[in-house]
Amino acid sequence: EPASAPVPKGTRKVAKKVAKKIKKVKKVKKEVAEKSEPAPAPAPAPAPAKVEPVNGDNPWAELAPSSLKRKTVKDLSAYLAARGVTVTGSDGKPPKKADLLSAVASL
Repeated sequence: EPASAPVPKGTRKVAKKVAKKIKKVKKVKKEVAEKSEPAPAPAPAPAPAKVEPVNGDNPWAELAPSSLKRKTVKDLSAYLAARGVTVTGSDGKPPKKADLLSAVASL
């Protein structure tokens, strides 16, 4: 038979301590799982209050300039088209975002 490698001194003690700690952790986890109750469902968020726009024809006029700048060219074009404003330039190309923003502001 092949000779087994010598076990370093103190290894068995460490192994026993580790096994004991693992057993203790498992016991605590089991106790916590038994005691814990399911968390209560969060209360539904209240509905946001409706704010009537001052200018009913142009609700985007109330947006802050930074909010208006975050709108995409597609959104701006659709908004202007819905209000009967032409959204193409004289050369047939789509207008620049700056032109669309000024058109929304001038409504």
